[in-house]
Amino acid sequence: MFEDARGLRLTTTSADAAAAFDAAVTDYLDYRSSAFGQLKTALTADPEFVMALCFRACFFQMMETTAVRPKVQGWLDDMQPLLADVTERERSHVQAVQAWVDGDIIGATSTWEMILAEHPLDIVALKLHHYLTFWTGRSQALRAVTAGVLPAWDPSIPGYASVLGMHAFALEETGNHIGAEAIGREAVERNPNDLWAIHSVAHVLETQGRSAEGVAWLDYPTDAWDDRNPFRAHVWWHAALFNAAQANYDKVLSLYDTEISSVNTAQNADVQNLASL
Repeated sequence: MFEDARGLRLTTTSADAAAAFDAAVTDYLDYRSSAFGQLKTALTADPEFVMALCFRACFFQMMETTAVRPKVQGWLDDMQPLLADVTERERSHVQAVQAWVDGDIIGATSTWEMILAEHPLDIVALKLHHYLTFWTGRSQALRAVTAGVLPAWDPSIPGYASVLGMHAFALEETGNHIGAEAIGREAVERNPNDLWAIHSVAHVLETQGRSAEGVAWLDYPTDAWDDRNPFRAHVWWHAALFNAAQANYDKVLSLYDTEISSVNTAQNADVQNLASL
């Protein structure tokens, strides 16, 4: 038995597996492409590491296609004999993913909420809840959960900036733009690698029509996020919108050609980015 970076118990026989799982979580929070590789490293070190197996299932579920469901369901079935020996928190994570695969989004998010009520530092539960709650339009729940866990966090806890970034986005989605911008900027100051926090502030600037400030906010070198997963294209899409509002059309076309269209996936968000421009 080991602990993660925030002191939560991990049922694994391998220190290397626990360390790789922590690295996978950190990379996932920063939207780094290396996250899945870290997860594979964890499972190589301990093929029966339930939290790593569960997180792998989540990665596939986030592809948002029914084509992956048989594979994910097979993994969940294979986990069942392992569940007697893990913690209740870990079993609940598997339960949440099973609900997700079954199409029971409320069941999945409610299970993560129950985990967070007992373990507010479970940043995996928080981020997965944030993801599904946002995509199902439940902005009040988005805000209630980030606000509920935030008192348990402080700057000494790994991942604190990511929690601030999530809370900033939740505030923006529920109309508190002043609070969202302040907390989002703090998150980026604490972790300049946090694309979600950067994106949260961009939402505020766009909502308020502050396109010149938006251009400046997203004025990064075009290779700044080359090591990130396809979400980087969505942040570049926001940059393109700001530049379009400022009539910087050459910049818009350049971003479209080199950064936004370079993400070649069939995921809904990527199609939306491309089609809308």
